[in-house]
Amino acid sequence: MFLIIFRNLPVCPLWMKRIKHINLLLNQNIITVIMKKIYLLFSVLLFSFAAVHAQWKKTSFPTGEVFTIFATSGGNLLVSEYSYDVEMAGLYISTDAGESWTKTQLPDYRFTAFCEAGGYLFAGGTQGRIARSNDDGLTWEMLRCDNLFDKEVGEIRDMIEYHGKVFASIYGSGVVYTENMGEKWVLTDTLSMTADYDRTINGRNTMCFEVVNDALLAIASHGFFIYNESENNWILIKEDTFFAVASVLFNDRVFVGYSASREPFMERSDVNNIFIWERLTPPTYSEKDDNGWALSMRDNNAWALVGDEEQGILYAGTTETGVIYTTDEGYTWKQYSEGLPIDLTADGVDYYSQMVRNLTMLDDKIFATVFNVDDSKGGVYVADKLLRSSVKDAMPEDAGVRFDNNVLSIGGLSGDVALVISDVTGKVLLNAQCAEADMSSFPSGIYIYNVKAGDRVLSGKICKQ
Repeated sequence: MFLIIFRNLPVCPLWMKRIKHINLLLNQNIITVIMKKIYLLFSVLLFSFAAVHAQWKKTSFPTGEVFTIFATSGGNLLVSEYSYDVEMAGLYISTDAGESWTKTQLPDYRFTAFCEAGGYLFAGGTQGRIARSNDDGLTWEMLRCDNLFDKEVGEIRDMIEYHGKVFASIYGSGVVYTENMGEKWVLTDTLSMTADYDRTINGRNTMCFEVVNDALLAIASHGFFIYNESENNWILIKEDTFFAVASVLFNDRVFVGYSASREPFMERSDVNNIFIWERLTPPTYSEKDDNGWALSMRDNNAWALVGDEEQGILYAGTTETGVIYTTDEGYTWKQYSEGLPIDLTADGVDYYSQMVRNLTMLDDKIFATVFNVDDSKGGVYVADKLLRSSVKDAMPEDAGVRFDNNVLSIGGLSGDVALVISDVTGKVLLNAQCAEADMSSFPSGIYIYNVKAGDRVLSGKICKQ
């Protein structure tokens, strides 16, 4: 209690009442101040708790303009800067799982692809520039392959080792390879990859590579190709694509992500028959998810893919909704984005104003490079890898389309299954309510299937030998 003493003041009931009133007002004001401070402290603690326990946390990467991230076999992380305004940006390395970052001595060439081969680490960047390291990215030496072209070339979008060679895809110019770890580069036959509708696009803008059953698969924005090593050219196996941007091998399947209007969100193929491609339905969200977030999803925007085969979880980085994951090989998706700078209601947000550009895994962590129109929000983020025991399966393991021993089978879909098989001219050869079709009597060739089961629609191609 607080007491006000007035000396030499005559004691009377009126003065005593006034003193008590003044004391009461002072006590109430002080209590109000104390309550406000307690509320402020509680709010800070609550915010700190939410930040600490968010799924994703921003690392100390020094800038918000980032592109590719790569985890080396030695446990280092490499991250390249990226800017729409300039062609040049630096390459950074972290030797402590993203706790700290150091800029490498490489020139600012904006490196966009990495691979390991023959004891070396390779980095590919703008204008066909290539760098090589023999100490897990600590020091580098510059190489070049742009001298194979008579004009300025684009950036290298992917690199991969195949049969002792290192292949690099140069956007808009074709695919090159080296047999001596970068000392000399050879151009593959770009004409075999040239699109009929635009003969100026060599290599059909090859975006990524995968090695599937000892075959080199080139995934271009305008078609998929298999490398013919004996002739040094490419064989077209799939043409009905537009702007495939990401791929991954996961659980004996090839997954390809797209980012263009009117195209599928994602397609997948069994590694035993890469002539069959199944379109996967894009994620659909209600107005709000379980966390109360307002969400939407573009028809297709899977810019990054990475798979955790040990846990059976495939992750995708998207343009609008951060990171999503699937435990049933792409049939259903759930969000894993808390802590990422994803705000669909922010001013100035459009299709490419916020996106997860790249994903990689290191030990028990998953890392993401995130672009945002607000550079202070972009950067490198890290989260714990999900455990299969902590997530629920939404689809049975046998869901999907298989083609073995001339039998097309559809598994794991509930309800009536409508199957239509047609040839490449559009002639319908089978239209039935069934989940299995014996195609042994069909002549060799390419066939198109369409499956409808409830609200699920699957489509793809079959190559019958």
